[in-house]
Amino acid sequence: MIPPDELRQIWSGQRDFERTKGGKEMLASVIEKTRTLDRMVAARNMRECLAGVFVAAFFAWAAWSAPSVLERLGMTIVSLTGAWYAYYLPRYGKGPRRLDPSANLTAYRAILREGYDQQIRLLRSVKYWAILPAYVGVLMARIGTGMRLAAEGKNPWTNVSSVAIVTAIFVAVWLLMEFRSLPRLQRLKNDLSAVTKNGD
Repeated sequence: MIPPDELRQIWSGQRDFERTKGGKEMLASVIEKTRTLDRMVAARNMRECLAGVFVAAFFAWAAWSAPSVLERLGMTIVSLTGAWYAYYLPRYGKGPRRLDPSANLTAYRAILREGYDQQIRLLRSVKYWAILPAYVGVLMARIGTGMRLAAEGKNPWTNVSSVAIVTAIFVAVWLLMEFRSLPRLQRLKNDLSAVTKNGD
């Protein structure tokens, strides 16, 4: 594999770069990165759409059988969030759009960068349209459970531990996306830019 420094030198020094050995190698690398991102996004969408459908179905059943209005409302919110997640992700969280196999390096490079940007925007916004509504719904249902227990003369504080566990899970999911998944995508985008920055 040609080192990045040499690739940059070739990129900036030859007008017919794409016909050189380095240009063909870089084109093959960018095509492979595009396909890898496409596969990664498709697998994630399939996995998380199934999870969204499961959440929607499970919490719809839980809402139907919930013993209080507040519990039912909270679980309905979670169910609707799961359904929205399963609908939204495959439509607006797609990977790089398809290109003609004869497309040049510039076109592939632009579409790969666009794909990275799209996934970065998706991860940055998911906490607002998926994680936060689901958390609010679960919290509402837990509060409803505590109020029902108090009305029945039972100790409502036994419900506090489950609220703490749920909160910890949602915080962990947010931290995972914010400090692992997002930086990973940003590094991939930066690596692409570092190798070809002189070609813009």
